[in-house]
Amino acid sequence: MPVQNNRTAGTVDAALRADAPALTQSRVTAQLRGGAPVGAYADRARGYPGRPATNQQLGDKFRACAARVLDGRRLEAASDMLQQLEQLTGTRGLTKCLSDNEQISSHEKELQR
Repeated sequence: MPVQNNRTAGTVDAALRADAPALTQSRVTAQLRGGAPVGAYADRARGYPGRPATNQQLGDKFRACAARVLDGRRLEAASDMLQQLEQLTGTRGLTKCLSDNEQISSHEKELQR
């Protein structure tokens, strides 16, 4: 089903692999003002097993999403705990940080255990 406005059009490309997971392939083609087409193809979206996201990318994505609901201090505390999740003795400090506006200092104790 095409999607378009006065400058763009989107269509399903039947040439893409039908066996690929959903939303993992795309082809973009643009026509320059002079009429020449330019395009690019992407296979395997970042974050899928074939192209895993780096720890930095995961942290950046968490902070970008969580910044909508957490203040800066809670955001960084939660990010710190998530980066060290395997070393935590429990998740109580993390869940408190994510849900309680008043108390986040417990994450420091959690990280020191």
